[in-house]
Amino acid sequence: MKKNKVSTHPFKDRLASVMKLLDIKTQADFYRAAKIDPAQYYRVTDGYQNPGFGFLEKMAVAFPQLNISWFLTGQGDIFLNPLNNKEKQIIENFKELDENIKIKYEVQSELYGLDADELSKLEQSINKNSGLKVVTDNKETLHNHLLFLQEVRRKKYLLLKEGKKNLVVVMLGSDNINKELLVNKTEIEELITLDPEVIKLLLKL
Repeated sequence: MKKNKVSTHPFKDRLASVMKLLDIKTQADFYRAAKIDPAQYYRVTDGYQNPGFGFLEKMAVAFPQLNISWFLTGQGDIFLNPLNNKEKQIIENFKELDENIKIKYEVQSELYGLDADELSKLEQSINKNSGLKVVTDNKETLHNHLLFLQEVRRKKYLLLKEGKKNLVVVMLGSDNINKELLVNKTEIEELITLDPEVIKLLLKL
């Protein structure tokens, strides 16, 4: 027996508007991000069930910028903190970028804060060891090596983002790239804390 639709809620149309603004490609991408059961998701979007509290709560957790009240009533702004015209234009420009450029931008954005934090920690370590001439004399070398390690990390993150579209990932495998990232992480930690082994290496320069 065919189940009759019970809802005329325009959820699906409103969801399409949000997905476009957030640059979410498919409905599957949306319900996976929100950790919503696919069967429940399609019952709602196909009109067989109204979106309940649990459904909306998961959406709110996954996408805190969304105005859930707008989803229910259509009143107000889609986002809790509406974008100004300049911000909207930036988003529109981003959508028009080539997919490879988008990936590079995303990686750069993800690592920006981490890069800055590591540089700050290296500076602190250098200041703490300012009594060691070998450290102060090689300050520029330490900075340059950190930048080198960060660039290596950035390239590996980019490979993982591109996935199987990149021949290097296909040949090496993502597991091996992740292992290399762990080695890279250890090297950076040893450098920014001026591990004794790093000091010994400087003495050999």
